[in-house]
Formats: sequence, structure tokens, C-alpha cells
Amino acid sequence: MSRIELVALGTSSQVPTRYRNHNGYLLRLDREDFLFDPGEGTQLQMARARVGVERLRRVLLTHFHGDHCLGLAGVLQLINAANVGNVVEFHFPVSGLRYYERAICACIYDLQAKFEPRPVRALGLQMACPELRIYAQKLSHGVPTIGYRVEIQQKSSSNPFVLAFAMDTRRCAGARLLAEGADVLISECTYLSSEAKEAEERGHMTAAHAAELAVEAGVKHLMLTHFSQRYPGNRPFLEEAQAIHGRVTALSDLRTYILAD
Repeated sequence: MSRIELVALGTSSQVPTRYRNHNGYLLRLDREDFLFDPGEGTQLQMARARVGVERLRRVLLTHFHGDHCLGLAGVLQLINAANVGNVVEFHFPVSGLRYYERAICACIYDLQAKFEPRPVRALGLQMACPELRIYAQKLSHGVPTIGYRVEIQQKSSSNPFVLAFAMDTRRCAGARLLAEGADVLISECTYLSSEAKEAEERGHMTAAHAAELAVEAGVKHLMLTHFSQRYPGNRPFLEEAQAIHGRVTALSDLRTYILAD
């Protein structure tokens, strides 16, 4: 594997806004795509971003709050309608199995696609092949939540490219394990430091918290997302994090970011 891209389909928390859709993150590898946390409107955002589901092989959900899963039923039917021949695997906390099953049966349609649920029952390694490893760790939120660490072996390097995905969490040991030495950390930063108390109470991080986590874990590139609707722009998050970490990007909807080439 060589080129790795991230398509930010949505960057809002809780509710979509005029400028930010619900969560949705498409990781694009050479021959396959992974979709993280498809919130409401993910189908439409994929159309706007001109990406399809033909190469989709995995959907990874951190938890089943609406802004991270309300687009799942639509994505399932999109996969089904596209006649994707390969099995599509779904990773999610085992406590959310009933919500996954409800999404499968959300409406009337002729199910032809091959869906394989892989509920996370134990932390650590979830799948491994010569080019790819996926790990899961427990995060600290108000409901059962996990984060993911994806290690991608590239032909051009003996060391894997590491992407960590930490969504809806306070700073915690699990987030640190996911982020340790990562090339890229995609992190929630729902609030600014002026709302640090609220962030802690609601199980979230500020931009400063995310940057501190990235520094402590030795992350090379911090990518911020999951912005509260109370903030109209991303620049305050970027500036707050840049004061702590040297390489920060605030994600924007429908932008494609090259992570490795």
C-alpha cells in the first residue's frame, strides 16, 4: 500500500449545521476503503464528495450515539443497491449489536449484500493480515465507546503507517494507547478550553486536551474534528491546538486530505 487519503464527510457533533454535517470519515487505501462513524446524511455527503461504496470493505463505529450512527441504515442500503460483491465487515462495541441489527432491518428492501458483523468483545487486536492490523481500545464517554488504531504496512517503508481514531472521549488510558507513536491522530475536540468543565462532564475533549494527548503520545499529525454547533468556525480550535502541538489540521467537510503518498 502507498497512497492513503482521508475524506472528511462530516465534522459536526450532536446535530448537523448549515456548514457541518454529522460525523463521517472515509479512509481510502490503494484497493479498499474504510468508513468511520457514518452519521446522518452520510449517503448525500458521499455523493457530494464523489466517492462510492464499491471499494468499501469495513465500517467502524465507535459507539451508537446518533451523530455517529444515524447514517448507518442508509449506507447499508447504498452498499446493497451498488451490488458490492465483497463482504463488508462492521466493527462496533458489542453492546451496540441490537442497534446494528435494527439498522439492517430499518425498512423494506431485498437484502443481497454480504454484511458481516464483528462486534468488539475483547480489546486489542481485532483483525490482522500481512498489510493491515486493526486494534480497539476502550474510551471514556457516557456510553460504551471504543476507538481504533489502524496499522497499514506500506511497500516503501519497513514501519507501518499508523492512524488512530479517538471519537467522543475524555483523555484516558485507552486514547493514549491508540495514539502512541501514531502518524495521524483523528481526534474529537468538541469544545474549546473555555468550556473545559463542560467537556469533562459530558465525556469530551477540548482542542487543548487533544493537542496535549498528541504531544504525550508522540503523534506526528493531529487532525481535529467533532466540533460543537455552538462554534461557527474551526479557526479557534486550530489556534488553541497549535499553541501546544506543532502540526495540526482542523478538518472541514468534503475536503480530501492526503495522509501518505
